[in-house]
Amino acid sequence: MSNREIHDWTGWTDKDSSLDLFGNMFRWGISDEKHTDKVMFKAVALTDSFELSANQTMAIDGGTSGGTEGGANPRKAFKARIIGANSPHSFIPDPCDPSFADDLDYVFKLITLHTTFLNGSTTRDVPVTRGDLVSVRLDRSNQAYNLEYGSFEELLAIEDPSGVKGEHCSSLIDLFGEIVHVPFAGAYTGATGRAATYTGQVPAGAGGWSENDKCGNTAVPKYFRFSNSLAALHPACRGRFELFFQLAEASGVTARITSVRRSPKHQWVLKKYPTCYGAMTPASPCYSQHQYGFAVDVVFTYNGRKCLNKNGCIGRVLMPIVKANNLKIKQIGDQDYVHWESTDPTDKATYQELRQKCIQHYYKDNTYTASVCSTKGNGVKKWPGDFADNLDVIGAAGAGATEAVADGKCPAGQKHYEAGESETHTWEAGCYADDSTVAVAVADKGEGEGQEGDG
Repeated sequence: MSNREIHDWTGWTDKDSSLDLFGNMFRWGISDEKHTDKVMFKAVALTDSFELSANQTMAIDGGTSGGTEGGANPRKAFKARIIGANSPHSFIPDPCDPSFADDLDYVFKLITLHTTFLNGSTTRDVPVTRGDLVSVRLDRSNQAYNLEYGSFEELLAIEDPSGVKGEHCSSLIDLFGEIVHVPFAGAYTGATGRAATYTGQVPAGAGGWSENDKCGNTAVPKYFRFSNSLAALHPACRGRFELFFQLAEASGVTARITSVRRSPKHQWVLKKYPTCYGAMTPASPCYSQHQYGFAVDVVFTYNGRKCLNKNGCIGRVLMPIVKANNLKIKQIGDQDYVHWESTDPTDKATYQELRQKCIQHYYKDNTYTASVCSTKGNGVKKWPGDFADNLDVIGAAGAGATEAVADGKCPAGQKHYEAGESETHTWEAGCYADDSTVAVAVADKGEGEGQEGDG
């Protein structure tokens, strides 16, 4: 540890004062200096970002050239309280203390006593709102800090405070009102919010039927595979995801989409052959938001590294974009770091409605699958591989109804049967293998009954 206090050597020339200097050095050497050379701190924002003119910021830190109004870029600033052990703000009562919530005038006065932190950039406007955790820098002179002004370094976590009385920082809501998130400045000027420009269902060209997939030496049953395009998303959330990707790229993040929407049979394939398809945590058919177009799997890369929670990229780079634009999406965690899904209540209600329709179809009404396994879990892996891939139950009618749609024929070795039932089975219209349970059931009913033709 070092004592940064400067002493004039001429005052320590006689033998007595020399001993005093030695004693002073010894005391500093063994003392618990609270901050040593620390200049970086964690803080909690007490206000939303507010704008300072170029002239104002020039007077504070000389960080701009100043000039006439409109002639130079403004910068953003906010009030914040440094937290943690030995905080330089520890001598000021905490405005977030719930015991002060009823005295808003006192809370406001306490906030004004805290440090104003300035964003050093005039082009990169990172949105900071009340309650957010931030990294800040203080200027230091010897053992003293400048507690009037400091520098904002980065946004660490989005922590919107609650307005419920008695909760931490509830006074910040009562004092300033509900938090309103604003977009990044200068990053993107396109459409925002819900996808008002999109109508109708998933486009017919949003995918096609799989061909000759294999897992080792095993032939994977045919399924409808949506393209890795945001066009395959449900129209309600498509615009928000598109805006998210555009803003992420504007912030220097690269994105590689690995999966968007999935048909029920595609989800079953991932469940049955997870290692062959690189599925991290595959859900059972009907139980994934991917089924209904409310989720995207994407690998984000920033400065050469994958974006994860553990390395701070999700919280510091991507979530501020979500927050600033009210995109209502989230990443579910590093256990499945590629997965982003909608959190919009309306989307959730639609998802739950479609999910129930899918569950009813595959786990209850369809005896071809339900007779094998009627509950989610590993048991669905035993479903017969030639069960029909029904896109209507996931709200994607129009993308492709049956395997015979493209050219009116079934793949080699399969036949097309109209929907029907026998004494033991019920089946949907679609293509089935010659040795499938459906083919046997049709034959039991009488040669050719229910059979449209072969290909």
